[in-house]
Amino acid sequence: MARNFYEDEEIKPVEGQKIVNGVLVDSPQSVQSVFKSVRQSIYNVYSSSVDYVNSGYDKYHKTERSVTTTVSELHDKNEDLVPNGIYVIVGALSGTVMSRQRGILSKITFPVIMGLVSFKYFLPQTFNSTKNFVWKLEKKTVPEIAHQQENLYNKSSQLIDTIETTADKSSQSISSSIDSLRTNIKKYTGLNLDDEATKK
Repeated sequence: MARNFYEDEEIKPVEGQKIVNGVLVDSPQSVQSVFKSVRQSIYNVYSSSVDYVNSGYDKYHKTERSVTTTVSELHDKNEDLVPNGIYVIVGALSGTVMSRQRGILSKITFPVIMGLVSFKYFLPQTFNSTKNFVWKLEKKTVPEIAHQQENLYNKSSQLIDTIETTADKSSQSISSSIDSLRTNIKKYTGLNLDDEATKK
């Protein structure tokens, strides 16, 4: 029986060498460091990608939850959303039909105006809640524009009050003049304009 002279020999790898499945593999330190660096770079890119995707998903999930919560809070539970919401959509579509033969400005504004009017008519409480929410959001995000709108609204309200006051005074003045005229006619002619026989 032949004796294998190498069977009792223990292979001891030196630095830069490894035993893989009983085979001595020579791998210089420089090659190992390059592969280690490549592996680390790939792992870092993978880890960053996973973190980015998870972060994006978390932001999307938070935004979606915030939007659904806000919409739920804006909707008044006493108003039926299903038929009334359809009426609002039909109103906006009616604005689109009305603006078909008109210019580009009409094609933009008519559907919006008709949609808002329908929204206010069919879902009044939800409309008011939405209007207040948009106003608060506008004050928070674009305070300069909100301030200008507030000033314009106040001036418009003052103008409307002035017109109403002037109209009331004019109406009172005209009423007073008519009463005075009736009194004078009765005084000088003897005719009573308030009498039923005179009116016939």
